Amino acid sequence: MTGPEIHLDFETFSEMKFGRSKLAVGSRRYAAHHSTLVLCLGWAIDDERPRIWIPSDPPPPRLFDAIATKGATVHAWNAGFEMAVWEEVCVPRMGWPEIPFEAWRDTAAVAMAHALPWKLEETLKALGLPGKDPAGDRLVSKLCAPRRSSKANSDNRWTPATKPADFHALYEYCMTDVERERSVLDELPYPDLSPEELFAWRETMLLNRRGWPVDLESVERMIDVLEQDRKRLLAELVKITDGELTSAAQVAKSLAWLRDRGAHLDDYRKDTVEAALKTELPPECRRVLEIRQHLAKSSVKKYEAISWRASEDGTIKDLIAYHGASTGRDAGRGVQIQNFVRKNITSSEDHDDINLAVETAVRALKTERPLDAIEILYGEVTTFAAKMSRPMLVASEGHELFAGDLSQIENRTVLWLADCPFGIDVYNRGLDEYRTFASGFYNVDYGDVTPAQRQHCKGAVLGCVFGMGWKTYIAQAIAFGQEPPTEAKARETVDGYRAQYPEVVDLWRGLNRAAMEAIERRGRSRYQKITFEYDDDFDFLFMILPSGRRLSYYRPRVRLMETPWGAMKETVTAMGMGTNFKWERRKITPGRWTENAVQAIARDVMFFAVRRIIEAGYLQVGRVHDEIISQRLLGEGDLDEYVGFMTNPPWMRGIPITADGWKGTRYRK
Repeated sequence: MTGPEIHLDFETFSEMKFGRSKLAVGSRRYAAHHSTLVLCLGWAIDDERPRIWIPSDPPPPRLFDAIATKGATVHAWNAGFEMAVWEEVCVPRMGWPEIPFEAWRDTAAVAMAHALPWKLEETLKALGLPGKDPAGDRLVSKLCAPRRSSKANSDNRWTPATKPADFHALYEYCMTDVERERSVLDELPYPDLSPEELFAWRETMLLNRRGWPVDLESVERMIDVLEQDRKRLLAELVKITDGELTSAAQVAKSLAWLRDRGAHLDDYRKDTVEAALKTELPPECRRVLEIRQHLAKSSVKKYEAISWRASEDGTIKDLIAYHGASTGRDAGRGVQIQNFVRKNITSSEDHDDINLAVETAVRALKTERPLDAIEILYGEVTTFAAKMSRPMLVASEGHELFAGDLSQIENRTVLWLADCPFGIDVYNRGLDEYRTFASGFYNVDYGDVTPAQRQHCKGAVLGCVFGMGWKTYIAQAIAFGQEPPTEAKARETVDGYRAQYPEVVDLWRGLNRAAMEAIERRGRSRYQKITFEYDDDFDFLFMILPSGRRLSYYRPRVRLMETPWGAMKETVTAMGMGTNFKWERRKITPGRWTENAVQAIARDVMFFAVRRIIEAGYLQVGRVHDEIISQRLLGEGDLDEYVGFMTNPPWMRGIPITADGWKGTRYRK
């Protein structure tokens, strides 16, 4: 017998910022700050009318009794925030009872698993439900953040005594939010996560709560070194330009100064500066552009973000958002560990060499004159800082990090999905797919493929696997700063891939046809290992993956649309978030079906590995793309065992999944 369903929503005050602004921190650091206060709690049990609790009221015994009931579930939108406030404020400071971790449910996570927006107001709009009160944002900005003090009122915040009408409106807004959040679940075919997805969400919450230890001493030293370097570069800029330029941010003046000396740039953007530096330039112009390039790097911002978001226990928390993409892939939060520079401080690929090089670099940073030491040993400071951002994340004292990274998982998955004998054989034989494709494309022996030929074919494979056409291939090369191929070369490359992998082309078309059939028949259809199912009651199309997980497409329709080559063709469309973060109807191309399926399956392989790793006693500290990073007491873990946990999911037989791994006390690539 299931217990009561409880819905919660806090409104809080804090001197800390929470959200996505520059100075915002994660929910744990926000809630743990001494200034954080509960202004009110909106709550409801089952279908009852929402109620409000405010600090002047006695504790709500009926709510506490419901929480203590066996089988109770506690729902909140972005529940990580409510969880943090309850555990960091309500329990230790107010004496409230603990909520069992297993009781928590995240309504936003359920919505995102249905491919709905992350923000509540956008999900309400998407589902055609009554929206949030626009005045609520004004109230939150006014009452939940510090105010400027004045002679008449020296307090740093408004109170119910000073703004009674506003606080009454805030209480109404909070109760309405509870009602709105609860209403979302009534509109979804699956109002709770599946057991497998509940595991994934819980492990993400535990990882965020646990945090990743940081070498804060080295972080602060790096910030100081970067500031010294910034001042020195600005002084050099002033000297070179005889005082005409005093900042790299003076775009118009900089372009004019460069133009007067024979360097003509259309703008001062990163790619424009990089392109100009590849040409012949007067020495003083080259140096000004190099200074601009160094000062524009985001290294210092990354280190400042690490320092600002670090908790008192020396960890960074709330690094990952569950189901950040419609395929279920993670999204980064806060420090954004997903976009750290991919290069190590050394070019060696030997694990021991990398670990030694990292420790040597840290020692250089901790010398009496670190700026000089870094320049002598490593050259340009901002490049050094970018390469050292990963090693700022460390293992807890007495522990070591273990990392496993799935090898070309998406490439392997698409060939397995397509049942492509040639491609599967490449991986079964332990060959390199890019080199193999280059061998056929250039008509040379496998061992004679040059690095340039392999690189060209790598770009082709990564794009063509999801239906990239020749025009996109050219655009992709330009976007990556590469020499764009001619139209003839681009056509030849795309046609060459499709000729070598005809089963992949069949996969695009087969998945597209199956999706259309499911919508038109209002039932089920299947191609290869993927099943489509249309839910007529809730107007959702589901892609059922080999693992059993479902990808969602809301309000799918088949419409006649113009293709990039000018023909009219029936195309599946569905509601979703566009590239401009606007909720809109989007078309789903044959290649996009394949991309969704492949990325989702790769994600399922990740969480298959996560479960095995956790069961073996390793504690997760981070996940980055296809890499899982955990820690364990020194001497207790085994790297081969750890990497082995990432392979051979039972629902993916027939193609070898491999992973690379490393261990050490500092994070690295």
